[in-house]
Parts: sequence; structure tokens; C-alpha cells
Amino acid sequence: AVFDSEVCDSPVIVHKNGSIQIPPADPVFLRHEPLAPPIIVSEVSTNGSRFVISSADRLQSVSTKEYHYTTYAIVSLPELIIKHCRGRFGHVLRRMAPLTIQQRSLRVKIQSMVVSGPNIILRNSRGVSLVLKLSPDGSRLTLLNGKSLTPLLSKNFGRHQIQTGGKFRFRKAEWNDGSRAILDSRGLLHLQSSDTSIPEITLVLYDQHVSGWCSDGTVFGDDYFLIDGMEKVSAEEIMENILKPFVRGLR
Repeated sequence: AVFDSEVCDSPVIVHKNGSIQIPPADPVFLRHEPLAPPIIVSEVSTNGSRFVISSADRLQSVSTKEYHYTTYAIVSLPELIIKHCRGRFGHVLRRMAPLTIQQRSLRVKIQSMVVSGPNIILRNSRGVSLVLKLSPDGSRLTLLNGKSLTPLLSKNFGRHQIQTGGKFRFRKAEWNDGSRAILDSRGLLHLQSSDTSIPEITLVLYDQHVSGWCSDGTVFGDDYFLIDGMEKVSAEEIMENILKPFVRGLR
């Protein structure tokens, strides 16, 4: 299991044998009897300061017909302090901290890209249109329902053959001027204009706060998706200097 930890300023890796690694350090094996390998992570606190481990074999034997209390271990970071407790699967940290980490869902079922005036619209497999817009205060890019917009240029994403060495897939839409959009099955959209003066851009398709990075070395959006230390620019700059020029050049 791998998760982010603010208190360690690093990802944390928990191996099946129970060892814990905070890169770039080597794994550290901690004694956590009565738990026995294989070890799994069942809960993580919002800031990654605590997590719960349990024995996968013991959980497999838990009856589904009644609430079954079993033994867990709560690990506190960065000190790696272990405290054993008993509780129900997925409910250990809930007693101690109201919030547990939430996965951020990205848009992965996009079928086509549409242009309407200066707007980029993405349509999913159910025909729902999502328009890429600035939030009312101009602080971030968002994906909002775009039913009232009239499509002018529309391209479906077709298969794009590229060797990645991974299980994710790419699909491509290309316009007559040579500009193209490449959709990554992990929820990323890459835009490449035929005008080489416009930086290429990759968008993370998270509705509430679209983020990303550009070929000129700048990044934008939510720090959750970004690498520390890179130059960050505003959403307004991205809209005015990259996204609108990209749309204007489409034919």
C-alpha cells in the first residue's frame, strides 16, 4: 500500500511483510504481533499521520453475518509508534478522527471533445457535456455542466497506439490544422496545438479543481496533484495564454 503523508513530506509504503518505508530511506521492519503477514492497510488519516494495519488472513475469516471485532495496529508517523486495538474493519480511526482520506475521482469516460466559441467541452459516454471554465472568483479551473452551449467543432476520441509499458490506454482526437488532444485512461487530457508557440498542456480531469502542467515548465491548480518546487501560475493565465489560443487555432 502507498499513500501520501504530510507529516513525513513523503509517500509512505507499507509492504506485505509488515515493513514500513519512508523514501528515500530503506524499509524498517517493526514487530507488530499478534498480527501476521500478509499485512494490509485498512485506513489512513486525512493528513497521513496515522494508519491502520491488519492481518489479511484474519480478515478473510471474519463472518459477514455479524459485527466481528478483531485486532488491528495503529501506526503513528513519523515516529513509527505502534498501538494495538480491537475494532471493526474500516471503523478504527473513525472513533479517533472524523475524517479519513478520500480518493479524488477523475473523469475517465470521455468520448468526445467539443469547441463552442472560446470553450472546451468534454462529452462522456452518456452524452453529458462538461465545459472547462474558470470558477466565479477566477481562482481555479473547473468542469461544469454545459447543456446550453451549442457545439461548433466536435471530434471523437479514437484509438491511439503508443507503447507505455503500463495498463493504461490513450485515445486521440485530431483537427484539420494538426492540433490534437490525447486522452489518458487515468483521467488526464493532453492538448498539443499546431502552433508551436503555444505550450503543450496536460489537464487533470478533476471536476472541482482541474490542475496540470505545461511544456514550458509551469504548473497550476491544486497542490494535491503537483510536484513541489515547480513554478506555479494562476488559472487565469492558463486560460488566457494557453487554452483560449489553443481553441482559436482549431480548424
